Amino acid sequence: MTLDPNAAAAILAHMNDDHGADNLAIVRAHGHPHANGADMIGVDLVGGTWLVHGPTGQTTVRVEWPGGSAADRAELRAKVVETAVAARRGR
Repeated sequence: MTLDPNAAAAILAHMNDDHGADNLAIVRAHGHPHANGADMIGVDLVGGTWLVHGPTGQTTVRVEWPGGSAADRAELRAKVVETAVAARRGR
């Protein structure tokens, strides 16, 4: 199963419009502790991709969802939330 492009666009808009602090926490927890901003630029059932803004420029980071791929959009939502919660807790 693949993620519908309209669903992916909606997820990206929601994450970037409403969850900027979560985006930043995720990239900081995944190898970019000095990031000062992050935008989610890609999402699929396997993971997400973020554009990282840092003191030396921009880069991207790909994060696979915990426990493996999501089966559908509902499970994907749960995995994004799980990733954000773990990042805020420093994991």
